[in-house]
Amino acid sequence: MKSIKRCENQECRDVITTYKSAKRKYCDDYCKNRAGYLRSLEINAVIIEKDKKLKENYKILKNLIAKGIRSIFEQTLISHGFSFNDLHERRFIKINDQNMEVNNIYDIDFIIEEKQLIILN
Repeated sequence: MKSIKRCENQECRDVITTYKSAKRKYCDDYCKNRAGYLRSLEINAVIIEKDKKLKENYKILKNLIAKGIRSIFEQTLISHGFSFNDLHERRFIKINDQNMEVNNIYDIDFIIEEKQLIILN
């Protein structure tokens, strides 16, 4: 007599009635793939969230560039959903014998001076 098995996909949990091997864990390929996807979401949650914030910041800066705005106050950006905690990269370049901190999100470089964000490219 075969034991009663349940699909290990947390969204399904149906009873598996027909199976050839006792190793079977999922009722079908969809459930198997969905369970793997849900596991990867759980494991990579921090990375996925960071990437979403980067993309949102990028979208905001792209819209500003399209409108011809090259300088904007931090508070205005924050009110539009920009997150200063989630920037892609920071590096230092020398301009007029001064080291300037340049931030970067994908292909957009900018500096932050006196509570203003200034887009360089």
